[in-house]
Amino acid sequence: MGVVLLIGIVVFLIAWGISGTASLSISDYIMQSEWGIFASKIKWANMTAFIAMSIFIVICLAFDWLDLRFFLNITL
Repeated sequence: MGVVLLIGIVVFLIAWGISGTASLSISDYIMQSEWGIFASKIKWANMTAFIAMSIFIVICLAFDWLDLRFFLNITL
């Protein structure tokens, strides 16, 4: 599970870095407070990280990488 969390952290940092230009417009910086902008960026980065971690977990379970089936006690 550590590898999954590391992937999630890396994706979160990448998404946080590009969230200012990708998810917010210029009018958001004018109309919203700093807290609103921060909340928008953190929501966007968290959603991206959770989706990436979920996809990686499904891939690991499908191909039986990292013995994730044994760790989660899942039999297919």
